[in-house]
Amino acid sequence: MRKAVLGDSCDLVKRFLIHTLRELGGWAVHPMLTENQDIFGRPEIGQYEKLVGVPTISRDVLQVNTPRARYFQRCLDHKGPLLLDPNTGFKLDEGHSVDHLYEADLVLIVRDRSELVMIYDQSLDRRVEPEQALKEKVNRLAQDHHISAMAYKSHACFLFVSGDAQVIDRTRRLLLAAGLPEWRLV
Repeated sequence: MRKAVLGDSCDLVKRFLIHTLRELGGWAVHPMLTENQDIFGRPEIGQYEKLVGVPTISRDVLQVNTPRARYFQRCLDHKGPLLLDPNTGFKLDEGHSVDHLYEADLVLIVRDRSELVMIYDQSLDRRVEPEQALKEKVNRLAQDHHISAMAYKSHACFLFVSGDAQVIDRTRRLLLAAGLPEWRLV
């Protein structure tokens, strides 16, 4: 999460999705901050929490040399639905960019988790149709890690993942009941 994008329309989509899925439990967000507290400090955290409508679980800054397993420990400690908000999104390969959530990070967080994890995901290969790129992520998580997943395809894409397939089914039903067209869900 960077200060330059605070309050953009994607934050409003995050709020809508969390509000629509509120009956899944006590939501929190891990903003995956990449700017120090001089740039993205208490006032910005307060604005961000107000915009998305839930508290943050961490104000730690992710840097290239940050041990990622330690950085995501608070996600493991939170019992309830969780939004992960990387700068760019989710990547299936391994890497160390502070702008992405990687496959190994997500598996660590979701492995033994039955609650929903929602991921802001703008990390789509521009050479591939967005629906195909999202399908690849959903299918790989299911095949390689036995993680249930689906995606919301729009200008602001999101992945929904859980160790419990029933949670994903319920998420789908709630989103459809809120009026989202079925063709938006992958």
